[in-house]
Amino acid sequence: MNKQHFLVFFSCLFFSSLQLFCDESYLDLSTDRSDLAHIVAEISSWDNNKNSVLWQLQKHIAEGNAIALEDSVVEALAYAEHIVEQQYTKLSAYTFDQINDALDRLLDAIENGELQSFDTKRLTI
Repeated sequence: MNKQHFLVFFSCLFFSSLQLFCDESYLDLSTDRSDLAHIVAEISSWDNNKNSVLWQLQKHIAEGNAIALEDSVVEALAYAEHIVEQQYTKLSAYTFDQINDALDRLLDAIENGELQSFDTKRLTI
């Protein structure tokens, strides 16, 4: 996914007093809802591609954004799984298992709607 396409997913977050009509679901990125921010920060530190979808999500969170499109987050987490697999030989078995378990819990929470921020087609920012 190119950078320009990915930024479209997050662009609606930066416009105030704008009404958007979106069919996408948004996820709450706050640390009180999940470990997503911590896990993304940890795994992105192993990613050499600073333009990856994972790094873009990391930057989005680090800038203080509280929500993101579900599809974008899921894509970033799928990429994160790939990074974890690449790091397998560099990680202890315990760390590898902990990270994989954390990713599984996050994806389950997303699938079950536990991190949903908005359940509406009309979003007012």
